[in-house]
Amino acid sequence: MITIINKYTGEEICKYSSALVSESTNNSFIAPVKASGVFRGRWNAIVDYFIVLGDGKGGYTATQCLLKDQYAVKECLNKK
Repeated sequence: MITIINKYTGEEICKYSSALVSESTNNSFIAPVKASGVFRGRWNAIVDYFIVLGDGKGGYTATQCLLKDQYAVKECLNKK
């Protein structure tokens, strides 16, 4: 589970239980979904880019979500 915060105010925006901290950076996370219209609609306010990750055979495995500048993954802020 990860927590998305506003970097400038420290306010917790939301928590996402399907994302792993080990696969996240301070400004991105990987969601195990296809990035359908419903998923994009829910996350569009805080995600700048959705990158669909494929399996090399025409299918998908997950979506990398790059956060807008003012948001960050709280658990990864002190990662080096």
